[in-house]
Amino acid sequence: MNDAKVISSKQLKSITPLLTFIIDGVKLYPHSKYPRPLLVTDEEEFESQKITKKDIITEQLYHVLYFLQNTALNLSGQQRVLLRTEDKQVIFVDPRLKVPDVFDDYLAMLHLLMEDRRVCSVEKGSEIMKFVKSDLTHSIPTGAKRIAAYLSKTDSVTSPDEFLKAEPTAVYIHLDPTVQSYDEVLLGKYCVSNDILSAVTLASRILHSMESKANLW
Repeated sequence: MNDAKVISSKQLKSITPLLTFIIDGVKLYPHSKYPRPLLVTDEEEFESQKITKKDIITEQLYHVLYFLQNTALNLSGQQRVLLRTEDKQVIFVDPRLKVPDVFDDYLAMLHLLMEDRRVCSVEKGSEIMKFVKSDLTHSIPTGAKRIAAYLSKTDSVTSPDEFLKAEPTAVYIHLDPTVQSYDEVLLGKYCVSNDILSAVTLASRILHSMESKANLW
């Protein structure tokens, strides 16, 4: 789909990302019997952990991460992904992370993250997904413009082309796109659509606008 070259580790460190996605609302609940996070089908676990089916975001997170790994911006080293949990912990996702095609392997990867607080690559042992000690303010690239994108049936719609420029930008997207992510230094919030779409679709609208402005396909 993309003809952009995969960036090397050495080059990656020297590049200021053009677009940083902050995927908000991450919740991972461990299964009491199996080495994996809970799924929406694990209803027998909900009562003991005092949660509901709506709290389970394992599948949504998979679709978002799988989509973002193959973008032209990511392959060129100009995209970063940060996950923010409900208790405000930050998870760094290395641009070179290969999200497994097999869903069970993805669940195993998340289990490792929950147990060890990091996931390492097989080839070089580098950390490709990890909890970071710093808060979100210090994890976002310095100087990046901060905005939030969300969906609403009633708010006026603003196209991403209107609020995005070809400059370093951090965009907050909640896994439930109707939730407006909040940060004390946020510069603006924009309703991108009156249709209630998935987080992946919302991310793709942001991404395609930025790729167009950066002339990267």
